[in-house]
Amino acid sequence: MKQIRALIQSTRLSLSMSLDELARFLDVPVQVLADFESGAASIEAEVLFGLVNALNIEPEEFLSQLDRDEIDLTCDSAIQLIRSKLGS
Repeated sequence: MKQIRALIQSTRLSLSMSLDELARFLDVPVQVLADFESGAASIEAEVLFGLVNALNIEPEEFLSQLDRDEIDLTCDSAIQLIRSKLGS
């Protein structure tokens, strides 16, 4: 997840977007995003996909950063969410 945090943070900064602005846009507490970017906490899959969409990160770039070992694919809701976002 370290690579994904770095991708999201660097993209956010390149857009000159504050954590507060992004949190308001996604309607999540700013602390959720701050904790995620710092590595202090994980983030829900729906919020993660919201970040990717809000920051206009290409899906291929995002997916290339995912480490298969870091994703709990035993969770049916995670599988359904990933499939719906990828159009499978």
